Amino acid sequence: MTDCPPIYNNPQMESFGEQKYVTQELLEIFGCNDEYLLQLARKIEYLTPPAVRKRFILQDSIDTANSYGCIVNGEHLEFDNNREKRVFVDFSDLSLIDNNKTTAYIRQFVQTDESNNKSIVKQCVVPLTDTSTVHRDTRNYSPWTIRDPETGDIISDDMTCNEFWYIGFDKNRHYETRPNWLENKFNGEIPGICRAQTFKALHSGKLESIVLNLQGTNNTGMPLRVDIRKTKLEDGVYVPAGTHEWPHLASKDVIFTNTNPGVTTITFDNPPEVEEGETYAITLLSPLSHHTNCYWVGGWNKHCHADVYEDGNAFYSWNSGYNWIRYGKDDAEVDYHWGQYAPQDFAFQCNIREITQVYKQNTDYYLYLKPILSNPVTRIELNCDDTIADSSTTIVYQVSNDGVNWTTVGDSHIVDFATPAQTTFIRAKLKTTTNATPIIDNITAILTTTAAPTMYARSHYYLPKAEGILSADVWGRIYSPWSMDPTVSCEAEIISNKEVREAFQIIEADDLVNYVWIEELDKEAIESSQNLTQYIRDNPEVIDILKQHQVYVLSFFTELEFVSSPAYPLIDVNLQPTATGVKNKSLSEWYDFTVDYDTDILTFRNHALSNLIRGTITIKYNPLFLQHITNTEIGVRNTNKATTDGDLNEEGLILDYFKETLIVSEENVETRRISLRTTPVDPIRHLYYNGKELAQDIDYTIDFNTHEIVFPIVNTNNESSILNINDTIEVIYTPDIDDNGIAIGWYATRSNLLKQVDIEPYYIEYKA
Repeated sequence: MTDCPPIYNNPQMESFGEQKYVTQELLEIFGCNDEYLLQLARKIEYLTPPAVRKRFILQDSIDTANSYGCIVNGEHLEFDNNREKRVFVDFSDLSLIDNNKTTAYIRQFVQTDESNNKSIVKQCVVPLTDTSTVHRDTRNYSPWTIRDPETGDIISDDMTCNEFWYIGFDKNRHYETRPNWLENKFNGEIPGICRAQTFKALHSGKLESIVLNLQGTNNTGMPLRVDIRKTKLEDGVYVPAGTHEWPHLASKDVIFTNTNPGVTTITFDNPPEVEEGETYAITLLSPLSHHTNCYWVGGWNKHCHADVYEDGNAFYSWNSGYNWIRYGKDDAEVDYHWGQYAPQDFAFQCNIREITQVYKQNTDYYLYLKPILSNPVTRIELNCDDTIADSSTTIVYQVSNDGVNWTTVGDSHIVDFATPAQTTFIRAKLKTTTNATPIIDNITAILTTTAAPTMYARSHYYLPKAEGILSADVWGRIYSPWSMDPTVSCEAEIISNKEVREAFQIIEADDLVNYVWIEELDKEAIESSQNLTQYIRDNPEVIDILKQHQVYVLSFFTELEFVSSPAYPLIDVNLQPTATGVKNKSLSEWYDFTVDYDTDILTFRNHALSNLIRGTITIKYNPLFLQHITNTEIGVRNTNKATTDGDLNEEGLILDYFKETLIVSEENVETRRISLRTTPVDPIRHLYYNGKELAQDIDYTIDFNTHEIVFPIVNTNNESSILNINDTIEVIYTPDIDDNGIAIGWYATRSNLLKQVDIEPYYIEYKA
């Protein structure tokens, strides 16, 4: 029977019974049905999206910065039995510096050696602070300034002028306004009479403002434009740049509300930088202002025998500042004091703010290295390349193995620890009493250690190349086998690369009145209490109620409880005070607090706890998708063909299909809640209670924040549910993994330092 097309036909099984014959027609139906099912199976296998598997070599995939107590030996990961660890810090890698705790300054500069080879140098020094001085000596003083007859120093530096020159439309031309002039009021076609004064800066810094002696009205055709321009050298004279030539260093449109403003300070919104010894120009323009209703700038003409300003000259423009000539020309048609003679110089003063940097003195500044995780440390030796100019600059190096008790490193450069620990802390204290700084170029730490009793290894995140695959079933499976000697334990965890933020409100006892909206609190008793601190002491259940809302009362807590499980290490912990004007404060793991990653509890050290104030503590971390994964779950591989019917069992941990069997405990009965290992996709697939399937949102609900099954009250008399101790619940669901990257962590312990764990290469599989 070879001709069996893939056609499915119901063989009418209900008609089978005694005295029924197997006919050729019946066999053909079976053959066609089998062919139909075979073609369907091939279609499912070859036409569905493939599973993509990425295999990792441990040597390249371990994140050594977040691992400790482990070492890659060939292709395997195991406990580190080495008795020494070296750490070198030269500030080229700032990831080794604890920026939250460091108050010293890491500077960098380019250094050129004798062969003209350049290199970047980074050093740790005392911070610099800015000091500023406003210089007013770049100016043209009045010829009538009163000076000290003996020293020549100026006693009175007024801005008195003997003549003024107008700024506006050429009074010898017919006044008009054309459409293209109104569109561009600085058009070179406009016969605008403009004035300028060049000057040489006596200091480098920001030209914050200039002072001029101005006359005029407050109803002109356009504002007075005051520019600071570069200059160009022509025939030995520095001439202002034309309106069309260079971007101006600064510009300010000035509108006066009073007539004849007199000596006036003009401040620039964006002060330009000027350099000592360079020549610049102050230019004054108002091309469309009529000469009878315009501004006038004061100075001294060439015939008044005033002292000549040696570092600049007055300039005149007849075409709105496109071209300039020195001095200008005499005008016999006007009075003596109103521009009859060409100007020699205009009166001006430049206010230049010079900013200098000096080292901060008489204060301790600290360099903190990030905690060094290693095998337990019995001794540390510090060798530092530093520079101490004299007794006015000092560096003190200190080490610790708990982050609280510090030991100063003496002349031997060696410190022994009576109790070995796997975390080592190093800091340096820099101080200066003069305008000089001690310098740290690099630090070498040599740690003498014992074999590691515990190890934690973390892989780098795996980010698949595919785009837009962030569905719930993106991750197929993880296979990570390991073997271990007796008395050794090892577990794995899966870490998400997304960042989670948890906010904890820190309040004082008197703030309790702001939280009476919480149903479990006694609103009337709280609002009538005269001493809320004593009220909380008498009613400790208030603390537990507030914790459920992430609210903690000062003096009534030492630790914070996370909602989700964080991965080591935390990314950032920041305290934002409620009081205005108080800066945010960053807290550092190990120095200010420790975290128990098994119980998800953060515990403050005493010094940090005493410095907490009312505000919000925001903690950012990578969450654990799954933890406490055993080798049986993630690393099973049965290669015995005799027991697998010729197939290899290479299942690993399937990430898109979870099946949990749970036994109801006494606590479950009391709380009516049962925890799942991770957050499920809504809705879950199936839930069987003692073999009977229950319906979601009818027989139970899911708290997706805490990934718990919640059973409703069925007996209002004793507020009990259907749960009974030792009942069986079977839950089948798809884990809610919407991350575009995951990492694996392995945690192992041993009580016998001669025993070993052997973690093999692993793979991660995702579905495209």
